[in-house]
Amino acid sequence: MATEARASAQPTGDTQPAGGAGGGAGSSSSGGGPQPQPGVTPGAYEWKEPVAEGEEFNLGLKEGHAHPVPADQAKLSKDVYETKNILKLLHSEGRLVTKPYAEFITRVKEAASAGCIGPAVETALAADALTQIRADVLRRVGRPLAFRYLGFLALWGLAGALIGLAMAASGYYWSSVDLIQSMGHYGSVLVGAMAGAWFGVAVRRWQIAFEQLPGFLDVNYEPLIRMAFVAVVALVFALFLDLHVLNVQLGSVDLAGFVGGQTGKRVETALLLGFIAGMSERAVSKQLTDQVGKALPAKGAAFVSPPSSLGGRRLAEGSYWPNSADLGIAGSRPLSGVHRP
Repeated sequence: MATEARASAQPTGDTQPAGGAGGGAGSSSSGGGPQPQPGVTPGAYEWKEPVAEGEEFNLGLKEGHAHPVPADQAKLSKDVYETKNILKLLHSEGRLVTKPYAEFITRVKEAASAGCIGPAVETALAADALTQIRADVLRRVGRPLAFRYLGFLALWGLAGALIGLAMAASGYYWSSVDLIQSMGHYGSVLVGAMAGAWFGVAVRRWQIAFEQLPGFLDVNYEPLIRMAFVAVVALVFALFLDLHVLNVQLGSVDLAGFVGGQTGKRVETALLLGFIAGMSERAVSKQLTDQVGKALPAKGAAFVSPPSSLGGRRLAEGSYWPNSADLGIAGSRPLSGVHRP
């Protein structure tokens, strides 16, 4: 029995010992590390010294790691750093106090250790743990950040709506002046655009993703710039409809009727037009850009050649230098310092 036990303890030529003791210590993979057991994935990362003061951790590739790095570990490492950076941003902006911040950082490090470091990693379990950490952060700070952002956006939208109401009132009281009357129609469009912009943002951002949290931190400039952009897009869109550059009809409603439609329907049409432009400002701005691009000549297009009845000197295909008679200036002389070819 003792002989059989000693024989079974000796590794055969077809197997490798799991540990680093005895004959297994000299066995190594092409990268210099121990051969993994079948079905076990070793970690390709290790903890390194932080590269900057104040950094919580530095997760880097270890020496002699297997090539290529497993895709699930590489993705987990990217998600770990993304989570850490967003946590640091929330902490620096005062949205996450020190104690919860330290707790979340510790949990992120534990997830990284389980999924990227060690002789046998559990990447799927670590990814689930990281997802749970992100969900906990969202429950703690996500919804308050969203409400805060929507509140500031509503304030700037209210300011824009008041300007629109002032324009609409001016058009009503000074309807005898064509310019002021037109401004009144566009004022109603502006009121609808402010309501549509707030509604669109509220719908799209009601459910927040963790990686979107940084976008809710700036309430000083972003809401103002966004509402200003919406106002410009809505007014230019209305101008295109007013000049019949674009024709948009919803059911039986012609949106161009906000100016010349039925008297009782102008305000309603203007509000509807503004609401659509504000709620879908990106789609509308792209439509306007495409329309302008179609109207402009293509890049590198040649000038139209002059009629054969005109004089002048041809410079290149499609262009020519006119004579003074062509410009209707009889007997004129060239300007000083300007040389004709």
